[in-house]
Amino acid sequence: MTKERIVETLRDLMKERPLNKITVQNIMDRANMKRQSFYYHFQDIYDVLDWEINTNLIAPLSGPENADCEIWLYHMMVLIDSNRVFYRKTLVEVGRTLTMQKWLPVFSDKLLTLYPDKLQRVEELSDNDRFALEFFARAAINNLMDSLIDRKTFDYKTGRERIHILCSILQGRRMFEQNPIVCFPYCTTTA
Repeated sequence: MTKERIVETLRDLMKERPLNKITVQNIMDRANMKRQSFYYHFQDIYDVLDWEINTNLIAPLSGPENADCEIWLYHMMVLIDSNRVFYRKTLVEVGRTLTMQKWLPVFSDKLLTLYPDKLQRVEELSDNDRFALEFFARAAINNLMDSLIDRKTFDYKTGRERIHILCSILQGRRMFEQNPIVCFPYCTTTA
């Protein structure tokens, strides 16, 4: 309960001011708690952000009802949209690079489920498949970050269509590997 109270207080403060203007003391004063309680649960404010994302975004997406990659990506979009101000401000504060580092393994593992071989780990992929997986994971993350920064309301219909296209492309990648001339008739390969 204490952790949730700290997170909720941080969320409220982030509605009023930038993260770099919020101190641990601000959080604990607003929560009517002792400063020591903060350090019992967290190392710093960024640790609070990390815990919030893991607890309220990643954990809810790990259930069996989200096993399907398209459903997972769609639910990710809905969860982020439900707390959009917090996630946008978090993205602005920590930056795109750190956000990408945090999310790339999460997205890569989920997109891996689209591979028909049902591989368990990204390391098991060929170099070309690993490149494709990371390319699409980065594209999905960048698209999500762009929509957060744009401050536009999520268009769920378009989002669902784009998620379907992304997943379809990854599932159909074998077509490219099996017959690249059919897919790219103007490209020639040399041995």
